Amino acid sequence: MLVSDSHQFILFHTAKTGGSSLTYELAKYLNPCYEPPDPTKGFMHMGWQPIHHIDRIQHRPVQECRHTEFWEPTYFKAAFVRNPFDLVVSAWYDKDVPFEQFVIKEVASRKNIVSRWGSQYDYLSDHRKELMVDWIGKYEQMDKDWEKFCYMTKIEHNPLKRLNSSWKKPYHEYYNERTYQIVSKLFQKDLQYFGYTLDKNPDS
Repeated sequence: MLVSDSHQFILFHTAKTGGSSLTYELAKYLNPCYEPPDPTKGFMHMGWQPIHHIDRIQHRPVQECRHTEFWEPTYFKAAFVRNPFDLVVSAWYDKDVPFEQFVIKEVASRKNIVSRWGSQYDYLSDHRKELMVDWIGKYEQMDKDWEKFCYMTKIEHNPLKRLNSSWKKPYHEYYNERTYQIVSKLFQKDLQYFGYTLDKNPDS
């Protein structure tokens, strides 16, 4: 939960949607306000991002945030989402387990951060399944939507530094029929409300 009193916005940090890059650029507007680490020295150490979150919790779902002292009803509320098929690959990448095993044991069981609260839509909605944010940007068009966010919040627009990114194959290449069905079912609301697809048919 990234909060700015100076510009009256709250940005909810959906996992694996460019949070490092967003937090770095927003740091000077946030309360509490801390200087982010030097990007030339790397961002792979643990612990730097939570200090910028007013509640010290990076990925608290919106419904929980509403019941904290930090919730400001009139503030502009926003979040970014990502294609769930790509999201799951990003959560798995660099883990020393086969992708199918990861999907079955961590994602389907909701042990992983990207599926802990269900879909991204669930993460951003209340108990009536109504979205609790005013605006949603997409990871797939991050530069364009970041510029929109800056305009709407009246902050200076600087190009995002792509932090913690790594190369991987196109995400659809990791899926077979079983993993496709698991992710499709779990993230059904994302596919429905945010218009995401696998793009290509998985191998059966």
